[in-house]
Amino acid sequence: MPLSEAPAPSRPRDPVVTGMTPGLLYRALTGPPGRAVRPIASRCSLQVLCYRARTSQGMIEAVHGYVEDPSNLLTARYQPDWDGTGELRIRAAANGFSGESTAWFDTLRLIEFATALDVYPLPSDSPLTIASGFLTPGTSQLEQEHVGLVVQPIGAKGQIRVRVHLSTPLWPATRSDSVNDVRLELLTTYQRLHHFSVDFAHLLRAEVDEARLGAEILI
Repeated sequence: MPLSEAPAPSRPRDPVVTGMTPGLLYRALTGPPGRAVRPIASRCSLQVLCYRARTSQGMIEAVHGYVEDPSNLLTARYQPDWDGTGELRIRAAANGFSGESTAWFDTLRLIEFATALDVYPLPSDSPLTIASGFLTPGTSQLEQEHVGLVVQPIGAKGQIRVRVHLSTPLWPATRSDSVNDVRLELLTTYQRLHHFSVDFAHLLRAEVDEARLGAEILI
């Protein structure tokens, strides 16, 4: 039976391994032989599952694992207005970088975005995008992007990347070099994106105060 037809293992709460400790497997997965690999961070959680599958070439071992870091996180809050628009506040942190900003969006556009996030699989050649800020006068083109999110799948394991751009407004009386600007990438999964999509839709209906998207790196 091809490996792809082997039953997918359920995710354990604690590492379950066959013939290899989590530490040895982590080094085997993330570094060359003979070189010590430091943990990503003491706060990270490494979960690994090794299992065997019978193929036409015989028995092979397959590896499934993921790394969680609770400090890598995106949160969204929304304050609707009476005219069908609202202020979206995004706070994001990943790999030591963090930022927070707000921008005004059409509520229906955000509802469409929330629905699109729950599609499987996501289109790899057409990323899901929302962006808002200041428009160029007399046009519909963004002159300043204050909040921008780009969501797309990467690789073959089900990894999702969320590119985040957050910036403070540049007003006429503001020095251009005083603008705070951050761009970061949050890696997550379809399961986490599904939960965020549901919570984000509840947020837009004022049923919850916040929607959260956690990071998860597949290995």
